[in-house]
Amino acid sequence: MTTNQRADNVKTNVFSYVRWSSKPQERGDSERRQLEAAQEWCKLRGLTLSDSYMDRGVSAWKGKNQKHALGDLLKVIKPNDYLLIEDADRLSRQDWLSAMNFTASILDKGVTVVTLQNGNEITADRFREDPGCFLQAILRAHLGHDENQKKSFRAKQSWDARKQQLIEQGKPINHRLPAWLTWDKETDKPILNPRKTAVVRRIFDLCINGLGFAAIAKALKETPTISDQRSKWWSPAYVRNILTGRTALGYCDMVEPPVKCYPAAVDEKTFFTANAKIKERRHQTAPRKYAGTSSLFAGLCVCAKCGQPLFRNTSKTGDHRYQYLLCSGWRRGTCEWRTMRYDVFEQTFLGLLLAEDDALVRVLMTGTKEDASPSDENRGKLAQIQKEAEKILRMIDGDDNPSRRLADRLKSLEIEETWLQREIEAGEAKVQTQTPAAQVYEALRREFPVPVLEIKDRARLRELLRGLIEKIVVKLGENEFAVYFKGGRAPYGVKIFAASVKG
Repeated sequence: MTTNQRADNVKTNVFSYVRWSSKPQERGDSERRQLEAAQEWCKLRGLTLSDSYMDRGVSAWKGKNQKHALGDLLKVIKPNDYLLIEDADRLSRQDWLSAMNFTASILDKGVTVVTLQNGNEITADRFREDPGCFLQAILRAHLGHDENQKKSFRAKQSWDARKQQLIEQGKPINHRLPAWLTWDKETDKPILNPRKTAVVRRIFDLCINGLGFAAIAKALKETPTISDQRSKWWSPAYVRNILTGRTALGYCDMVEPPVKCYPAAVDEKTFFTANAKIKERRHQTAPRKYAGTSSLFAGLCVCAKCGQPLFRNTSKTGDHRYQYLLCSGWRRGTCEWRTMRYDVFEQTFLGLLLAEDDALVRVLMTGTKEDASPSDENRGKLAQIQKEAEKILRMIDGDDNPSRRLADRLKSLEIEETWLQREIEAGEAKVQTQTPAAQVYEALRREFPVPVLEIKDRARLRELLRGLIEKIVVKLGENEFAVYFKGGRAPYGVKIFAASVKG
């Protein structure tokens, strides 16, 4: 950093502060113009530019630049130094009071602020005694602030209008499109990118075939990423967002509730099947390499006393190994119930499920639950909304100047009606992807005939159990459990009579 000496023998530094607001301005002439003006001023004064601080693409509207290069500059600038700026709006585009106070704080350091556009040199003394030296600068900063306010307001109005069109008409917005979509200027609509869409469909296929987020990211290691962030690596988080976000179905999530307005990358059956697989694997705690020996009931069994999940635990006594169902609540110190012999529990459960007389299990799976499904609830809400909308329509029928409140309420009801219709359709599509418990039971009986002396494919049996069983509530202290079948009306209680069961 070069130190200069003024005519009055005072040592001084000359700093230039260069700023522009947006990235596109980098391709323009802003940087060269501001630096050349600073060099020209130094030449006329017989001084040398000590250093330049630049805020590239940083706005001064709300003082954001004060936390970037400008903030760094203000930490090193000292009394008797010069701060060169093209104009006052480079320093601040805040409201006039904030801009004036910020300028005053710089001048109080003993710094001389020079606006190169008009050659005005502002010191702390002039700032206090000669309003004419700073009013012009402050007003220019305020005009910049006012311009930004107008731009912000217009942009918000434009954005609100586009979001309203999205909600009411399903018209897509050309902004933050999913990575597999591009905007076709000829049709003025988003279209699928074939290469990227193929990658998305492969991700869903890998998920349906049993891979988790991390495993899918690893499988795509040699595949170019589709993100616009130019990342070279696939991350499990990005894979999860693709699989679980509804943008793959064509929904835009910029509004609430999301609106279906994009071409879908996958069909609904594929989407809901993949997400059902994700949900099934959520509570599977065993690594994939232990799939052939791990518990059949991971994620299915809960403690009847505390509601916490049960897991299989192995203990050793000498040369003997024992396996128990252990309450995770007991391990945390929140439940007094402890264990049950795992082998006895598994044998008892499979004895019920794979008995030669399967009439009992088939009866337990019949009937419907008394609780209404989400689709049933949505249909009820939809009926109420339609009833209210019809009432309002009758009230304003023939009125050339209807109440604004009634008109707004009708509009709100129409939007909610559209959303509920979409939710009902999505719910029905989801149900279609789920295999009925009776079909799962047929597959289980076919693949694991009676009697079962040795289970060779435990991973397959565990998968079938998840399609058949909702949950198993285990009373560890009383050696009982209740099985909740999917689609069943009520749970079925089982008592274990075995001396070897440890409570």
